Amino acid sequence: MKRFLLIALVLVSIVDGFAQPIVTSTNQFTVYQLVKEKLFSLAPGTNSNACTGSISNITWSVGGTANTANQNSIGYFTNTNPTFPLSSGILMTTGSLTGAPGPNTGTQGVTTGAGDNQLLTYMQGLGLSVNSYNDAAILEFDFVPLTNTMSFDFLFASEEYGQWQCQYSDAFAFFLKDVTINGPFTNLASVPNVTPFTPISVVTVRDQAHNGGCLSVNPNYFGVYNAPGTLNTATNFNGHTTVMTARSTVVPNHLYHIKLVIADRDDNNFDSAIFLGAGSFNFPVQTNGFGSTGFLEADGTAICHGQTRTVQAQLSPLAGSTFVWKKNGVAIPNSNSNNYVISAPGIYSTTVTLPNGSQSSSCPFEVEYFPALPLGNPVDLYMPVGNPFFNFTPNKVAVLGTQSASNYPIAFHNTLQNAIDLASPITNITNYQGYDGEVIYMSLADESSGNGCNETRSFVLRLTTQPTAGTNGSVTICKENVAQINLASLITGEDSGGVWTYTSGSGGVFNASNGTYTPNASSSSVNEFTYTITPGSPLLPVSSVATVNIIPSHAIALSSAASTESQSLCI
Repeated sequence: MKRFLLIALVLVSIVDGFAQPIVTSTNQFTVYQLVKEKLFSLAPGTNSNACTGSISNITWSVGGTANTANQNSIGYFTNTNPTFPLSSGILMTTGSLTGAPGPNTGTQGVTTGAGDNQLLTYMQGLGLSVNSYNDAAILEFDFVPLTNTMSFDFLFASEEYGQWQCQYSDAFAFFLKDVTINGPFTNLASVPNVTPFTPISVVTVRDQAHNGGCLSVNPNYFGVYNAPGTLNTATNFNGHTTVMTARSTVVPNHLYHIKLVIADRDDNNFDSAIFLGAGSFNFPVQTNGFGSTGFLEADGTAICHGQTRTVQAQLSPLAGSTFVWKKNGVAIPNSNSNNYVISAPGIYSTTVTLPNGSQSSSCPFEVEYFPALPLGNPVDLYMPVGNPFFNFTPNKVAVLGTQSASNYPIAFHNTLQNAIDLASPITNITNYQGYDGEVIYMSLADESSGNGCNETRSFVLRLTTQPTAGTNGSVTICKENVAQINLASLITGEDSGGVWTYTSGSGGVFNASNGTYTPNASSSSVNEFTYTITPGSPLLPVSSVATVNIIPSHAIALSSAASTESQSLCI
């Protein structure tokens, strides 16, 4: 019964975790704190750090009313529901934050006031048929970047998904302007990898499965559809996109102004929202395939054991710029390049000094490595010169150990690059004709952890002449003879490198490392010592035997005219 209750409680907790709606607040943080401490992750009370540059001139407007302390359209959200991909950040809606949390039990349609003329003019300039925008939520601020790129994460949610997604769409934009040179505004809110520029809305990102009256458009960027009336949803919006990233090149030390705006199109119903990821607004110096956090096991971006990763600071650095890379706060010698090859875990950063003396510093980013595969190492393989055909199977066994071959597929290759690329495997691994000194590479794939890591191993093929341990030999002595015997003097024709073992008999003192035996005068026996050379698999060990026959005192000598054989006489 207790076990049943425990299982029931676990199931309830799992279901409850999935059922949790987002939590919103308009008064937990001021708008200034939302921008600086949540969007930029600045320390409380600061306006800049070495990563972000300076933040200033923060303003906001809801429904045409500027900088009001009592507004319900811009605030903070947190989330634990795994169906919603952002854990916290800033929420901007054309309605009210109080209506945004799930479940999806009703249509949001709160009236907040006026729209935004810049957004209207911009969208009409794109050829969109729109008469007005209403219920605008606007957030603006200035910043001075210290690097040449900036980005932040967001997703778009709307009540228009489903019924109105074929032709009726609210709008939002991220207008960016270089104030230093009085440049034009550019909109960073576009469907990724789509040409020409396409603003994001329910019309440009949708899945026809939720409204059969129109075809899918860019469905790979559509996230989740919450059918009206659905319980246990994270938000009260009918649907939302995947998380996307707004990014732009910028000029270090220039003053920029950005305006984030969203509004209802032509009415005050069917609200829409922008969710901005907490801490995602950053100015990464490094590029080349990682985000602001670095290479981490938790998100699957860690580096595979034994591999490297090249990072870059400023893809096209100005002539005369200098670079200093640091690991764990310590400058790395000879790292004056915009490229750096990471080969070990740690906390990395870089500082770029421009020709005019100004500097740009990156946010430190953490580098983690996936653990090494739980596999062993191969051994060199040996075959006689006259039989150069090798069987690789023993090395597959040696590497796998107790691991499953299905979890760690192994292949053999003639080059290291082929092993890295998992290309052109050797097929005849049980009868491979090799040459002396040939290096064989093994590719070890990880099908167990899901991290996609591969490793390589190598071994050498050796062709060698079968060694000889020499011919057997013996000596017969009286038991009173206690002189030390050099066992190697008893056998002939042996190669070096063998090992002596005392295989039969008793008494006396045996020294394996020196290959000597000193008899004991009190015993009579036949003593055998084996000399063994082990050349390596698959060649078999070869051995010879040295016999020391100790006879008793007063033995009688025997001889025969018909035979040359004789027995030693002890007297």
